Amino acid sequence: MPYEKSEELLMCCLNTDELSLEEKKAICKDVIEGRKKFVGIDECQIVDDGKNVRTIDDEELKNHTRYNAIAAIKADIACNPFKYLDPFSVNCSYSELAEKIKSGEIENTISDIEDYLLNYHEVKEDDVLNCGMWLWQRPEFIADICDASKIPEGNSPLVAYKDGFWRYIYVALKKKDTHEPSVLRRQNRYLVFIGEKPKTLFKK
Repeated sequence: MPYEKSEELLMCCLNTDELSLEEKKAICKDVIEGRKKFVGIDECQIVDDGKNVRTIDDEELKNHTRYNAIAAIKADIACNPFKYLDPFSVNCSYSELAEKIKSGEIENTISDIEDYLLNYHEVKEDDVLNCGMWLWQRPEFIADICDASKIPEGNSPLVAYKDGFWRYIYVALKKKDTHEPSVLRRQNRYLVFIGEKPKTLFKK
């Protein structure tokens, strides 16, 4: 069972206001490692265990958490690719494509969306963002810049532009300080959409 799921289940047993969140997390870690255990029925006590300690250091836990986040994002992309299609770098009308998917004219699958974007619209040679499909191949990038737990479940769109998912994308690309034309175009479109003046750095 993933660490996060184990922690979530244990947290349900610590339904008290007498402990801070940090204290609860520390207890959960001790139980998962085998240092402590719950004893009792209905009402439990936390007692020392230590019979089979499996130490999990912070770096290992961090790597494990990142691995699970990447796996979850990969699965979500496969099931809901349109959700991760960058609306600011597509080579077509994003709203029109959304309507076609909603009506069932185009299936919400990687192959159908890719076919629509590559075969029915102009593809610029300098497009390193692959007509908006670039995030499909970058679950690690998404996991590193955004808390995966805040990505809406199912096919709910990532509509938080100013302070949510697409803001994280904008900031991450800006930090890379790239001068790729397609990236600069994408950044400009984002700024115009949220009502901010495009930076002089970003040329059309």
